[in-house]
Amino acid sequence: MTRRQRILLAFGAFDALLFALLVGLFLVRPEPEPVQDSGIPGVAGFAEPVELQNFRLVDQHGNPFTRDDLLGAWHLVFFGFTSCPDICPYAMQALESFYRDLDPATLQRDTGVIMVSVDPLRDTPQVMADFVGRFHPDFVGLTGEYPQIAALAQQLYFAFSKPGEHSSEHGGDYEIPHSDYIGVIDPQGRYRGLIHGPHSADRLSQAYSYFRN
Repeated sequence: MTRRQRILLAFGAFDALLFALLVGLFLVRPEPEPVQDSGIPGVAGFAEPVELQNFRLVDQHGNPFTRDDLLGAWHLVFFGFTSCPDICPYAMQALESFYRDLDPATLQRDTGVIMVSVDPLRDTPQVMADFVGRFHPDFVGLTGEYPQIAALAQQLYFAFSKPGEHSSEHGGDYEIPHSDYIGVIDPQGRYRGLIHGPHSADRLSQAYSYFRN
């Protein structure tokens, strides 16, 4: 079995575990389930927006980034890591195409794209700057302390394995299975819903129009 096949197998198994985890989260958390029918496959909106609690991470320039930085614009948030072999680059490419298609004078001005690293051991601010900069200069890359990243991920129903827990087995070269959702946050800093992968610019545009309208 090739390395790529092992990676895909691991992500497939993780998807099954993730589904069970998300069901559990929706059952035990007081926030509403994504019950609205968007009419778009893989796109789920919440019956009522979910208020996000504050968090503190660091952007690719080394500056603090908190919930306040989400206010005043719509944001699409993706969790991944810069060493990801395929899922993360594909999602970021779709986000880049989606973002470039927005009208610069209207929609693009109040839309932000954020990638949050699930691999703070390797993804320093400089590494994040190099990675997100490959896609668009407006994109924001966030990293920080693992507990802060995990707390934000839990708020947004994202799941991922603990980074580096198997690094000794692979000489520091390790993958981090994670969910492939893109979360949508409104200008009031509220979580509006999520978009399941695989991602494409067309479906992201459809989903974004649904959430904004």
